[in-house]
This record gives sequence, structure tokens and C-alpha cells, in this order.
Amino acid sequence: MLTDCLFRTHRKNSALFVFNSFSVCLQILRTSSIAEVAPDSFHILDSKNISENICSVTMATRKFTTEIKYKMVEFWLPSDVVQHSFIVQNSISHLDLDVSPSYRLRTYYFGSYFKYSPYSMINTEEKCHKFHSRSRSLLYKYNLDLPKAREWSLKNESLPKNIEEYTDLPCLARIGISADFYIKILRNFIDHACIYADLNEKALKWVMKIDELKYYKSLEMPPNVLKHFVDSMHVEFADSEFVEKCLTKLDFTSLLRHNEKPGIVGNLLHLVHRKGGRLEHEMWRCDFADRCFSHPSFMYVGEVLKFLDAPHLCGRFVDLFQSEISAIRCCFPVRLFFRNLRWRSERRCVLLLHLYWTYLNKSRNPSAASESLRLVWNAVHDSFITCNEISAEFVCFSSEVIPDIYDFYSKAVGECPEDVRPRTLKHLCRSTIRYQLWRSEQWLPEGIEQIGLPSRLQSYLKLEM
Repeated sequence: MLTDCLFRTHRKNSALFVFNSFSVCLQILRTSSIAEVAPDSFHILDSKNISENICSVTMATRKFTTEIKYKMVEFWLPSDVVQHSFIVQNSISHLDLDVSPSYRLRTYYFGSYFKYSPYSMINTEEKCHKFHSRSRSLLYKYNLDLPKAREWSLKNESLPKNIEEYTDLPCLARIGISADFYIKILRNFIDHACIYADLNEKALKWVMKIDELKYYKSLEMPPNVLKHFVDSMHVEFADSEFVEKCLTKLDFTSLLRHNEKPGIVGNLLHLVHRKGGRLEHEMWRCDFADRCFSHPSFMYVGEVLKFLDAPHLCGRFVDLFQSEISAIRCCFPVRLFFRNLRWRSERRCVLLLHLYWTYLNKSRNPSAASESLRLVWNAVHDSFITCNEISAEFVCFSSEVIPDIYDFYSKAVGECPEDVRPRTLKHLCRSTIRYQLWRSEQWLPEGIEQIGLPSRLQSYLKLEM
């Protein structure tokens, strides 16, 4: 009786040990890669079966990689910055503020985090390591840890090779403030000052004079904040320095994503023209203009063609229209269409992609889609697309789609060419005049009027016919 009881107890202890050993290994694997696990870390019992299990566990640990992965933590919330101010802001002592952190945003994106007391300030590296490396508590529990030589100082200027963000690795190498942390605070301040304090021009001038903004190449602002700047940058505004800083520092492309009125875009482009140097300013000549040509509402094409002589067709447009088309219709015929275009010249490829993209979006506003296509083909000097060319390039689509595309194109441009031929001399003269005016940094409608041509030819140069 006693023997059976001891035997059952021994079997139970053996099973518990094997289960605990296996669970420990699983948890260690989940926490990260560990350099080495000492065999004497496990409590060995005098049993043949247990010894065999220990050998198997020890053999399994040899498969662990010798490389240690480190993690980097970025702070998005003011409460986090306050709590870690001793390290991230090199403060002699922590900021004495009564903070109440909210983790809803961070939990939504990255899962639940341990909620700490708002009064527990972290003012040493040791505290920081313990707080952000909670998975190391498992190692401490089983008398396991990394050598001191493998630790990485949080104030070390360099970074280790194996570093990852948004992970729960046991080794912390860097903590810091997110790149747009202060910009977000600045955005909220601007919006609050302009809405509730009626300090539009005064507050905006003060913001653009902040010296630290020189470290930012381009500032991204939400549309509601950009509207405050646009309202203060009217043509008659006296402070030209303020307008120039706004045009060179702020990224206005987000305005286009919210279907702003064409007049706002036209006023911005007119201000860029008045400031000069638009050939050197890539944001307006490339990014902003490209977004105007590729906006699904088609309402900005006419405005941007007062600023540019024609779309500057290049590889940027190929990538842009391919991504836009793929977002609307990603299927095998579309991928085959992209593959067929590789044999075409870059300009022809862009024009064919633009035609198909316009065709896909024309259901939103058919008349605006047709008008934008007409404006583009009145501005470029390329030969018209023929029926045979459309049939050859769009062969991967159904037989109903190809005639529909050609019918839409021919009605928009007002031509039904049977073969590829150069554009008329009159049209080539229009393209050349518009290009020379653009090269001379002229606002095209004003430059055309100063030439002194008859009104009908002026309308022709302005792409009105």
C-alpha cells in the first residue's frame, strides 16, 4: 500500500516536472532569443525518466540562437514623456506634474499594456529596464538572465543591429519620443487658437517663426489646420515672408484628399507663382501637381494647367496610376495590362494608364472625366491613341470593354484617328508657346493675354477649345 502510494507520488512529481520544463521552454521561446540556458537551472530529481526528459530539454535549448534581439520603445502620449523625462529629456529630476495617462489609443493598435501609477516616475535606467522588459521576470524566476556585457545603455548614441519596434522582447536598447510628438501638440494648439481665441494671423505668424521648424523639411498638417493657413494667405496679404514660409514648409497635398473647392487650389498655385522659384520647388511641381491630375473628382486639372504647361509625364505617373488602378480593380486582366505596357515608351505608358484610370472613375462624374481627358490631350504634344492601339493594349479585357474605352476617349478628345500620326502644326505651336511661358515662370492665363493675340487664339492657348 505504501509502495503504491510512493510510486503514484513519484509519477505525479515526474509528470509535473516534465510539464513545467516544457512550459518554461515555451515561454522562453515566446519572450525572445536567449543566448544560453544552463542545464543546472532545472531542479533535477533522482529518476531515470526525469533524467531523460532533462536531456531532451537540454538538447532542445541548443537550438536557441546566440543572437540577442533588442527592442525600441517610442512615446506618443504626454504622460509617457513626463514619466520618463529623466531619460528622454535629460532632466535632473522628473517633471513634477499630476499626470493621468490614457492608453486607449496605444492599446487599440498594439494590445494591452501594464497600467502604472501616474505618480510613479522612472528616473533611472534600471527602473526603465524593469518596467519595459516585464518578460524578463520569467528569467529571474528561474534564475536565468543575460550577461552584463549584453546589456545596452539607454543613453548609448549607437544602436544594436538586431533592434525591433512594437515588440515585447526582454532586452531594451532605446526609448525616445516619436518623431511627430511635438508637431501633434503644435497642430492642436493652432486649431484651438484659431477657433476659440480668434487669433488666426497672430498665432500662425508666431508658429511659422519657431526656429526649431528648420529641422523639418515638410510639415504635414490635417486639413482643418491647413484651412487656417489658406484663409490667411490671400493674395493681398502684406506679410510676404509668412506666405513664403507657409508655401515652403507646409505640405498642402492633404487638402486635395478632402475635395476642397478648385478655387482654393488655384489660389495656392497662384501664390506659388508670385513667390517665384517654382521650378526648384519639387513639392509643388511634382507631388502637388501629380495629385491634382490623379484626383478622382477631376476638378483640379484645369487649375493646375494654369500653373503648368502640361502634365510632366515620367516614371512617377506610372507608379501613381498603377497603384490607383490596382486599388480600384486588382485582377488578372489588370496585371496583364500592366505587363503589356512594359514594351511601350514611358510617356505612352503614362497616357494609356491615365486613359484607363479615367475610364474607371468616370461613373462619379462623366462630364468632368471627359473634360479632364480633353484638357490633358490638348496640353500634351503626343499623337492621339488609335483604335488599333487600344485594341492591342487592352486585349486582356473583355470585348465589350475595349469599344467602350475607345468611344469614351474619342468623344472626349474629339478625334477618331485611324493611324498614328503627328499632331497638327497649330497644336504643336500651342504646346511650344505654353512651354516657353512656363519656362519663363509666367502664370499662363496672364502670360497668354500679354502676347496680344486675337481672343480666339488666346482661348485656344488657354485650352478652352
